[in-house]
Amino acid sequence: MMIVMPNRSTDFVVCIFIFLACCYISASVPSCKVYQSTHVDCTYRDLTSVPRHLPSSTTHLDLSYNHIANLLPRDFENLHSLEELTMWIADDLHIDSGTFVGLQRLRLLRFLGNGYLTFGKETFKHLSSLQTLESPIKSVTYMPEYVFSNLTNLSKLSIRVPAQVRADYTLLTIVTVARPAILRRILL
Repeated sequence: MMIVMPNRSTDFVVCIFIFLACCYISASVPSCKVYQSTHVDCTYRDLTSVPRHLPSSTTHLDLSYNHIANLLPRDFENLHSLEELTMWIADDLHIDSGTFVGLQRLRLLRFLGNGYLTFGKETFKHLSSLQTLESPIKSVTYMPEYVFSNLTNLSKLSIRVPAQVRADYTLLTIVTVARPAILRRILL
């Protein structure tokens, strides 16, 4: 049996191996593509949460084709310039109340795909600039009463509501809550 004692050359080889392994691991972490420092494309990245450290100058963010199950209150906290957010979801997505706090410039919010969408009563409370809310995904599983009451600039609402939700919250209630003088198009 031969015992190899560590020496400087062995230590050097081990250090090189560790360095290369770390480089490989960090290179395999999915990263988003940034265009003109304002458009961020995070599609097809196998993300399970919204990436941290996105440029604060981001105006357009696409999180489509990932595995994000929850949008949390701090997910967009540094994105005060965000104007458009798009997500294509295959699984279920829950949006916590407070998720969109600080996004006063958000004009378009689009959820596409085959999943189910749930959100709380105050999810859209802070989106005073929102003009378009599109969610023609599989269906909204729960729609709290007055969920759209603070969307004073909403001009297009496109959501797919299952029959059992529609029975609880009629079209008239949704339009009334969404400020009918401004709302020009509603698709259910």
